[in-house]
Amino acid sequence: MKKALIILLFTITAVALQWRHTINADEGVILSGAWNIYSGKTVYKDFFEFITPGSLYFAYAAIKFFGVSYYNILFASMLFQLASVYCAYLIFMKLTNKSGWGYISAYAWLIVSSVSHPVINHNVYSSFLASFLLLLLMQYLEKKKNY
Repeated sequence: MKKALIILLFTITAVALQWRHTINADEGVILSGAWNIYSGKTVYKDFFEFITPGSLYFAYAAIKFFGVSYYNILFASMLFQLASVYCAYLIFMKLTNKSGWGYISAYAWLIVSSVSHPVINHNVYSSFLASFLLLLLMQYLEKKKNY
């Protein structure tokens, strides 16, 4: 029950912080690039973007999976952000073994990553990759230490 309430709190916070903002330039580039890919164009052949193509293809995958809508991409990006927050929680738990501080640090990461930029952003996508790979590295080193 406690974990369900915490997940609900994190989800409500993510939605509240991201739902009613104005679209910024990075979001526009990602949405435009995803639309170009959806329309059959190829990145760097038919159109050029400064943002790396991983963000464009993630938004394109959200379109393919959920349908063509800004809110579908926003929803998929929020799920990605919440996965990043969960990885941050797991990392902190590996470091301290105290769930209270793990929740606090993960919640702080959710707020900082939500306030600094919109969730449809290459920074959110790369933060997930960085936190996930750090978690994998920590698990590998922990396993290697036990041999």
